[in-house]
Amino acid sequence: MKSTPPSSESGFTLIEILLAITIFVVVIGSIYASLFAGINALSAGQASMEVYQTSRAGMNRVLKDLRKALSPASFPYDEEEEEFGLENLDYYGGYPDEEEEDLQIVFRGSSSEFECAIRQETSDEEGPSMDIRQIRYRIGNDEEDTVVKEIFRSILVARLEDTLRKRHEQLHGPESYFAPNTTDGYLETPIIQTVCDGVTELEFAYYNGLDWESSWDSEEIVVNDFSQDLDDELLGEEDEEKVGLPQLVKVKMTLKNGIVLEAATDIPGSELNVLGTVGQESDFGSAFRGGRDRLRNLRTKASDRGYSRSSGGRRSRFY
Repeated sequence: MKSTPPSSESGFTLIEILLAITIFVVVIGSIYASLFAGINALSAGQASMEVYQTSRAGMNRVLKDLRKALSPASFPYDEEEEEFGLENLDYYGGYPDEEEEDLQIVFRGSSSEFECAIRQETSDEEGPSMDIRQIRYRIGNDEEDTVVKEIFRSILVARLEDTLRKRHEQLHGPESYFAPNTTDGYLETPIIQTVCDGVTELEFAYYNGLDWESSWDSEEIVVNDFSQDLDDELLGEEDEEKVGLPQLVKVKMTLKNGIVLEAATDIPGSELNVLGTVGQESDFGSAFRGGRDRLRNLRTKASDRGYSRSSGGRRSRFY
């Protein structure tokens, strides 16, 4: 019996096909996993870079507005108007128990937010083309990880309303005027602008010339530099002044990708901090006379306490 030779056209066996398919799936799966990981890494890198770039831009915006902060000494306001005899009037009509709003330009800050007044162009709004706006930087309440700039008050409008109240009451008496719609310059709807996203923590620190502080209030009363070495008994009102603006402000942003941005800027308006009571005199002569009278008072107080011009040591400062 003759055997039949194997055919040259015989195919792969089932085991060979399954093995080939298995190898193919493993290779394709490895390639896809590597490609998917690369795509994810690229997307994460792009997202991280975008957060970094927008945060850098936001940081520059914060620093720019800090440098524009107006000093309280630049636009002082006499709220009492003593020359009109109106210091005791009730400017709020039907609200005698309500305290008068502060109409001075202020700079206040904590470790998580700050507010200041800046000059702002308002050409796209109705009214004057320039205004002094009170602004605040903080993390948004409704939007997590978002730094916002809130424009919430017009200082010029607040002062104008206060002036109109005083003039009206001067002419017609305090009983004749009631202003239920007085806004005190606060915008009916604050303007909230998004500065940057992806910021989990926003921190501020304020430099007073010696140390960094976690809070600031330009209305705080301190002893001026010229009277630091005086005893408490010798200090008077002329030795006190408002602290004014900080010399430097440090801003720290912690991003959601773990990157920390930190920068500090000087506050040019702080150069006006030296303007105290004497600095606001009308001329050099009146300032000189005020300083001479103060020195005479200091010498009198010193003599009453046993100090003399002939004694040595720290008493010599009364020359």
